[in-house]
Amino acid sequence: MAQIDAARQLLSLEAQQVGFQAGGYLNFEEDCDASVALRELMDSGIIAPRTDNYFRPGEYEACIDRSLQRWNPAYWRARQKRLSVQAAKATKERER
Repeated sequence: MAQIDAARQLLSLEAQQVGFQAGGYLNFEEDCDASVALRELMDSGIIAPRTDNYFRPGEYEACIDRSLQRWNPAYWRARQKRLSVQAAKATKERER
């Protein structure tokens, strides 16, 4: 759950479309859709991937990604496309 104004600033349009608005908040269903918000916040560096006694480095992100691929495949495809466009732009900038 995130305040709608914050969600609009922090989350991609694709991520916002997964959530539902209620009472001034953008909400994500906790079992399947929360991973969308977590992935977006990790991608932007706002939160760090969890590492602890349960998750070794890289495992938490892999778990989130598997959940997205299974439960939110349209979001996953949009994210992958967005990342590839960003990588292409970065490559062009470096080549200049």
